Amino acid sequence: MNNIKQYYKFKVNNKYGFKDLDNKVIIDFEFDDVTNFINDLVWLKKTNKWFLYNIKDKNELLSCDQIYFFSNEISIVLIKNTHYIFYNLENKKIKINFEVVNVQNNMFIKIKNKEQYNFLDFNLNLIFKNWYDDIDYIEHGYFCTTTKNKKTIINIKEEKVIDNYFEDIDIESKDFFKVKSNDKWIFIDKLGGEYDLSKIYNFDFGVFKNLHLNFKAKNKSGFLNQFFEIKFKKKFEICSHVIDGYVIVKKYDRYGVVNMKGRYIIKPIYNFIEYDEKNIFYAERKNCSTYLTTSGTELFKIN
Repeated sequence: MNNIKQYYKFKVNNKYGFKDLDNKVIIDFEFDDVTNFINDLVWLKKTNKWFLYNIKDKNELLSCDQIYFFSNEISIVLIKNTHYIFYNLENKKIKINFEVVNVQNNMFIKIKNKEQYNFLDFNLNLIFKNWYDDIDYIEHGYFCTTTKNKKTIINIKEEKVIDNYFEDIDIESKDFFKVKSNDKWIFIDKLGGEYDLSKIYNFDFGVFKNLHLNFKAKNKSGFLNQFFEIKFKKKFEICSHVIDGYVIVKKYDRYGVVNMKGRYIIKPIYNFIEYDEKNIFYAERKNCSTYLTTSGTELFKIN
């Protein structure tokens, strides 16, 4: 139990609350949704309103209608149709003069203005000189832009990384770009090299992420590594990317976790599983929630 967080969320009768490491309730089970704690701060949702709560001082810092981003220093929120950046530690908010769409890569605020899109940094400075029909962050300083229904990839300096324009680009694919050209999906690397995996495998490919490419093949799912070699191919549905060498999977409408050999470390008996922190998973089953290690051991649970 060393070096793990102080507060753990649990779900009881479809309501969320928190307990500490001593299994003591610190926030009652009465909230419709919650974030995880960041130090002493947590967002709690009740009756369509979110509240930023400081557990140490036991006071409410702010209420809002929607949360877009939460870190120790700032929250990006919607209050009565206006977006703000709220400085949690200073208890101060500043209006954002654009419609906020989301926050990407924990550092770029995607904004909309007259059907055009751009990004702001957390100092509310525009990232790009130009506005686009659409724009999304991919990885490592690369962005996918859309202009007149054609997509391409640019860097933070607004320079084109790939010469071509494409019909579509899957922004979830990280290590290799997944692009659609002439009605066909292929993968390209950062130098523009093309990889048509349909010539090798009769699979329905997902996206590259964390050096692995997920795929479906009839009633089986699996992963290729960065060398396009099959890591495993099993009879379940893959529900997450590779996270620290583990993958959340679904079988018979229940969720479990497998390692990179496709072997269960947590059996598929849960209604819901998410990766909580390094080597710990949060899981729900009926009215019971629990925390599991990668050996399947429960840290503690509540009914």
